[in-house]
Amino acid sequence: MTQPTKLTSAFWLLISGNAIYTAAQVLYSIIISYVLVIQYHADAKILSLYGAIILLPQILGFLASPWIIKIKKYTQALLIVMVLTTIGLLLQITVIVVNLSLVYVLTIALFDGIVSVFNRSINFTLMPKTLHDNEKLVTKGVDLSYWSGTVFSILTSLIIAFILNKNTYRWVLILIVLLVIIATALYVFIKVEDVNQTHINGEQRINVKNYIDKLFAELLVFLSPKKVVVIIFMEGFLGGLTGLLLTLLPLSMKAIGIPIAMFTVVKAMQEGGDLIGSSIAPLFKIKTSKFFIFDYILTGAIFAVLPFLKNIFLQAMLFLIAFIVIGISGNIFNKLIYEGYSYDQVGAVNTWSTAVFSIFGLLAMTIPLFTSNVKEIWTIIGIITFIFGVLLCIMNLKKPNTAISKKQTNITDNVA
Repeated sequence: MTQPTKLTSAFWLLISGNAIYTAAQVLYSIIISYVLVIQYHADAKILSLYGAIILLPQILGFLASPWIIKIKKYTQALLIVMVLTTIGLLLQITVIVVNLSLVYVLTIALFDGIVSVFNRSINFTLMPKTLHDNEKLVTKGVDLSYWSGTVFSILTSLIIAFILNKNTYRWVLILIVLLVIIATALYVFIKVEDVNQTHINGEQRINVKNYIDKLFAELLVFLSPKKVVVIIFMEGFLGGLTGLLLTLLPLSMKAIGIPIAMFTVVKAMQEGGDLIGSSIAPLFKIKTSKFFIFDYILTGAIFAVLPFLKNIFLQAMLFLIAFIVIGISGNIFNKLIYEGYSYDQVGAVNTWSTAVFSIFGLLAMTIPLFTSNVKEIWTIIGIITFIFGVLLCIMNLKKPNTAISKKQTNITDNVA
């Protein structure tokens, strides 16, 4: 088949559907949290339980990798996932409107979380297929996909902040269903070639006897590009710590003397940094592995000194710069995955990398159990981040000729 020279109609359908689906996901996450507090009068324990339920499918999603790698009809698989998503949403609306037990809300939230893991993994593999695995176009595709997802996520969060109240939240649930249906309708028109996966995993059916072998084979695939895996684990670890810093943001502001009334301004700066970062990321032509050296050293230094600065303007500027760099790194990280693995493998690989991020995110939330000094937490996290940057620099100096390549050996061929 002739290779395309520009982004295809199938790609634009996918990215448009994904942007709308992202908006629906953001709305759903906010609405369920709101419902738990307003309608079910949830306390901190219930909200923590809800958070754990949302994380569980992400942590255990790798268990589905042997099935994800066997998918041949990606568009059809995505449509099935979207139908399941719609069913879950309709069930959740029914539970909330009828005011059924909290157990039903949490159970359906778990179901939605599982479906979401499949959606993301299928999307990861489908995107390059819409571009006929053209590496240059895939790089452009990552830029546009990450940027559109960031924009829709931020805009949705801003809009819902103005319209959400006791009288509107049920209507917002209906809006979420409509958004999912629109996204599904766009996916219907995506046309890509079915993939012959025999060269990856053979035609052997997955059963109880060979499941463990195939799961282990997918783990070996995930671990095979050493440089990429190191960065995945570093990003997962530091991503969990950064998530903790954002969770502690109101307390951090209080500790360094910034009025809590300015929380929305500081939050807007963080989201604005993400948006600017995702917008300028395509301008960075530096090797993906080397970018993270710059990322970790700069953001680490900023996080370490930020709590001790007395000038609010300087604090604000450094905070913005740090999150611009973090916004860029999200884009670069996705490119790293596509460079490090075969395009046919990235969907299954995504389940493993998501598990790494989720586990570290969960562990990071336990840090306040050991220390309540937010200045100390910021400084320690900054120092750790800086050290990771130095370690990556040393790794690159030791192996200057080592390049990341997606031409990885298909280890699964050797597993019966």
